[in-house]
Amino acid sequence: MMRYSRVSASAPTSAGKSFLLRCWLHEYFQQHPKAAVVFAVPTRALIQEVSDALSGDLREGLLQNVGIHTLPLDADLKTHPANIFVLTQERLHILLGRDHLLRFDALIVDEAQKIGDGHRGVLLEQVLQECLRRRPDLKVIFASPFVENPEYLFESAPREGETRAVQREVTTVSQNLLFVSQKSGEPTTWEVTYRDGEKALPIGHALLEFRPTTIAKQLSAVAFAMRCEEGGNLAYANGQAEAEKYATHLAEAYTQKGYPSLESHPRVADLIRLIGKTVHVKYSLLETLKQGVAFHYGNMPLLIRVEIEALFRKNILRFLVCTSTLMEGVNLPCKVIFMRAPRRGKKHPLQPADFWNLAGRAGRWGTEFQGTITCISPEDWNPPVSRIRQRIRSVTEASLSAEGGLIDYVENGFLPKIAKEHPEFDYAASFFFTLLARQAPLTESPAFAKLDSATQQRLQKSLVVEFQSFTLSRDFIFRNPGILPRSMMELQAQFATLQPAALLDLCPVLPESSVAVKRYFEIFKFINDKLRAGWAIAGPSGEKRLWQLAFLAVGWMRGHPLAYLIRKREDLARKNAADATDNLPDIIRAVMSDVETYARFQIPRYLRAYMDVLDAHTAARQIQTSVTDFNDIELWLELGVSVRTSLSLMELGLSRTAAIELFETAGMETEMNREKALAWLKSKDLDTLDMPNLVKEEIRRALLRHQ
Repeated sequence: MMRYSRVSASAPTSAGKSFLLRCWLHEYFQQHPKAAVVFAVPTRALIQEVSDALSGDLREGLLQNVGIHTLPLDADLKTHPANIFVLTQERLHILLGRDHLLRFDALIVDEAQKIGDGHRGVLLEQVLQECLRRRPDLKVIFASPFVENPEYLFESAPREGETRAVQREVTTVSQNLLFVSQKSGEPTTWEVTYRDGEKALPIGHALLEFRPTTIAKQLSAVAFAMRCEEGGNLAYANGQAEAEKYATHLAEAYTQKGYPSLESHPRVADLIRLIGKTVHVKYSLLETLKQGVAFHYGNMPLLIRVEIEALFRKNILRFLVCTSTLMEGVNLPCKVIFMRAPRRGKKHPLQPADFWNLAGRAGRWGTEFQGTITCISPEDWNPPVSRIRQRIRSVTEASLSAEGGLIDYVENGFLPKIAKEHPEFDYAASFFFTLLARQAPLTESPAFAKLDSATQQRLQKSLVVEFQSFTLSRDFIFRNPGILPRSMMELQAQFATLQPAALLDLCPVLPESSVAVKRYFEIFKFINDKLRAGWAIAGPSGEKRLWQLAFLAVGWMRGHPLAYLIRKREDLARKNAADATDNLPDIIRAVMSDVETYARFQIPRYLRAYMDVLDAHTAARQIQTSVTDFNDIELWLELGVSVRTSLSLMELGLSRTAAIELFETAGMETEMNREKALAWLKSKDLDTLDMPNLVKEEIRRALLRHQ
């Protein structure tokens, strides 16, 4: 593979792609001991998983003298002779924006089919194009789960580059597909059929131990009846609330059948204590864990998710209920997976390719060599009986198609209503504006190049008219994907109406400032109105929502635990209702969702554009501000800490939960860099610190990575 400039590999989930990518890295760094490589992954969970695996390779000598970076804090590659950055496309974009001279020698894109996944797919395509622009001979490896056109990803490759598409169909594990349907007239008897393509073989029946009186209870009742007693049971839920409901059903079933509680198991007890301290003492996960049942979704704190996964792998848990987070490439093998009418989100049925991607968790090479996919009430949702390859298509290309709507959106003046329904449109438009800002032909976009000549001219004319009205720094367009030039110009026009004192009152402040919540509320009003964020509607209820987001953002940057933010939201609910107790699960999920959607993603994205425009405007009017002192605010928001020491601890591999616990318990100084924080950690006896055991374990794992 070393001879090719581009490789695109496709194989079923569980075929060992991640292992082979690491093997390739071992060989590549042996041949290029001073290389800089970026490993792009779609989620923070995969950042943790990949970086942990690479750290293990360092300890075992499979990699040598390679620095591993997971945050875009430091683009200086001189600390180690070779470096690898394990980043999401958002973090890679920040890194490229901070260091205009940074070039990579090789790029690995894991889960590369996600170039077709909404606005994040556009951003992935944009950072790929930027890496290629900076180094046209960049070596790129794409890895995708079972796609029919892996060569599609070569469209951005230079003509002189040699490419290789690799497709594999054979799985390394044996997987059995079962259909389970209720026997007519007997609700507690379910017939089991083995499926192999169109072939169907009845193999018996399952007797349920409790009545499936509702559709929701069908999955939990069948799953409990057909479970593996030794563990490895996984159930798929269509959302967070549903996952909690299924877990509650299953835990209650174990209780009714007299199974012993697991709350005295040391690791389960440690996890229960951690959840009570960092989330809420009434979080339903505490109760289900007592019976060895857990649920798992993307908004949960990382340390809790990691420990749940560890308990599941060790078969300490009896059952795990997951959402679509499981399809993001996380290595979580199981013995049997149960599904009933699976969807992705609230409205979209699971596509066949996603079904088989999820089913690939049943058995995993090197862990579980066989697995079972159990489809409940298949007559209601018609699950695919044969593996179907998915077809890769970039979001940009889909949006530019006749049915896509992007061209009409641009020509009709970027209507906000359409942008709200299709956030990927503004990202795609920003991609094209970036090309115009570099004076590059729009045909550098493979999707644009496929349009007929007349359509190209129409679209280019509309884009150029919009672009020519932009008088700010052209760097702002690349730095702020998804933010239209007209929005930034409208914000600047509003700033122009204000006196210097008023502008100073709109500058960011440190989160610990006594005026921080009020200041960010005022900033968020500008972002909502002028940058088209759409966070709140006009009127009192909209202002209430902006206050809520300001409090969330400030508390998050201050490093407050999630439990603190939930309690404050709960207190507010009590003030506005006679009794908010019944709404507690909704409150917990809402705060977790707001942290992921707003604090970690939307607020930093819009705040960066706001600060760029404010800094440029005040500089032009020779007004001295402190805007440039907040260059790291994006990371403060994504990571939920604003102290340099806490950032350094997270750069060393600690979760936010562990970094905050350690910083607050140990009384560390605030301005430690990565090296100083590591030396401090190595000098301490963790047993003397009053912290949860799971936090201490995570710190010890991080120290192992840096031996």
